[in-house]
Amino acid sequence: MEGRRTFKEAMSRPGYLIAPGAHDTLRAKLDEIAGFGAVYLTTDMDSGFGNAINVVRAVREYNKAGVAAFHLEDQVARKKCGHHDGKQLLSKA
Repeated sequence: MEGRRTFKEAMSRPGYLIAPGAHDTLRAKLDEIAGFGAVYLTTDMDSGFGNAINVVRAVREYNKAGVAAFHLEDQVARKKCGHHDGKQLLSKA
């Protein structure tokens, strides 16, 4: 999709890509009109909504929706704020 290609190209350029956070699509549209190269819409995929099978499905659904990038949580369920001690992270495997 065009949006993903544009995002990938922007990320490959030297320097910073300014992506203001938008809490809704109206704000995102205004940021686009203002000329920002990307908009951050908090596309947080949590921890994939379950096990590995759910992660695969979630990635496919986000892909179908045209999302250019997303966050995938790396904490074990019953997550804590990232600023607090005692977090348990998922293994890389």
